[in-house]
Amino acid sequence: MRKLVGGLATFSVPLLATAWIVGCQQDLRDGSATGHSDAVPAEDLAEMTVAPQPGEQGQLEEILEICGWECKSFADGDVNISGVRKLDAFFAASASLNAQAISLEADVKAELFSMAAALEIEGAAEMSITELTAAIDAEVTGGFDGMIVGGITITATPPKCEVTASASLEAAAKCDATVDPGMATVECSGGCEAEASAMVECSGEAKLSCKGTAPSFKCEGTCTGSCELEANAKCEGECKGSCEMDGSAACDGECMGDTDNGGNCSGECKLNAGASCEGSCKGSCELNAGGECKGECKGECEYTPPSGECEAGATAKCEASGSAKVECNGKCDGEVTPPKVDADCEATAKAEAQFAAECHPPSIDIKYNLSAKAQAMFEGEVSAQAAFEGKIQAVGKAFANIAAKGAKIEGVLKAGGGLVEAGGEAITDAIAEIGASKDAKLIIGAYCAGDAIAEVSGALKASVSSLTATGKAVASVGATFGGA
Repeated sequence: MRKLVGGLATFSVPLLATAWIVGCQQDLRDGSATGHSDAVPAEDLAEMTVAPQPGEQGQLEEILEICGWECKSFADGDVNISGVRKLDAFFAASASLNAQAISLEADVKAELFSMAAALEIEGAAEMSITELTAAIDAEVTGGFDGMIVGGITITATPPKCEVTASASLEAAAKCDATVDPGMATVECSGGCEAEASAMVECSGEAKLSCKGTAPSFKCEGTCTGSCELEANAKCEGECKGSCEMDGSAACDGECMGDTDNGGNCSGECKLNAGASCEGSCKGSCELNAGGECKGECKGECEYTPPSGECEAGATAKCEASGSAKVECNGKCDGEVTPPKVDADCEATAKAEAQFAAECHPPSIDIKYNLSAKAQAMFEGEVSAQAAFEGKIQAVGKAFANIAAKGAKIEGVLKAGGGLVEAGGEAITDAIAEIGASKDAKLIIGAYCAGDAIAEVSGALKASVSSLTATGKAVASVGATFGGA
């Protein structure tokens, strides 16, 4: 009944006759046909026996003209091409992949421009992504014109990408009409995060943790942000107070106490910008990458509740262990398993959900050493040193944002990898179903879909190529700063 010729769907004479006779009649009855709609009385159409010659593309084009129909073009942004849900869902996912490739390239380039501006790289606005990454690498490894010794090292926590349960449900329903977003559920292999009041029961081998501010209790967990230290506590981040040395290490800055013959400092150490305190920190400790707070956490505390329930206003996270999965109605930072859908929809639904993922910039820790030239320049010049520190922080912020985009690219490429195969299967199955149904409009829709496949194939190839190139730029920036 049906065969594929050059990517186009062609049908036998009886089906084409049906498309011509019944299809136009259906449209004439509801008044939706255009063009030649008044050329033939509706009551006469049922008696027509005109059958176009098989195997010729012109036959279907003639039917399109007579019925006043027109194939929509994927290249023009149309995705509702065939009228078949699973097939048009594939076209929509392919368009989403293309949009993601364009958006991510622009986002990464914008962050590279921000980094180049902080580094005062001339002519950055005219550079390509490859040229930008090369210029940034040259500036950083060159030591900021001799201001830094040994370059800058940025250590980052892994970027976190989250897929919402609602995005997964909507993607599944878009492809499979049997899915009801209001009733279906998704599973998450990883951690599911939601408001404590909305979290489903976290049971079995899953682990519950809570995250929120901790003004009224000691943070028995990980603190991110400002930590008001207890007396003589060690700071695992950046000491914002004074650093007291015991003579066992050198002061990375100016020793305000005594210095022995080996350069070790006893007493207060006035730290250089970005230096770590190798002693006891008095005052505030900034835990940018998270850590144990030996004092009062003024930032965000992540803890395991002894009661098995999170406090009001906190965010609850239920984390599955090993290969286990948890039911999720919030944000999943692992792989989402959508509700059971038609086999042809599975890859498409997963891809659409992943494209909607939100990736957050990681916490970072920046390390660098000022050169003797810089120390001499900044001596007594507090504002000049603060301005220089501001540039370093701007570079770090751009680095964190680029790392988040890199994680998004990785997820999009992984999800998009199954689209081509999914599309081929959806087209084959859909056309077979259409041929069996003898539905006039769907037969024409299948023809239009077949015609769009070449456009889709080219777009997918271009999107993957663009994403791969942008991902290489992200990796290059990571190598420059030794990020981990």
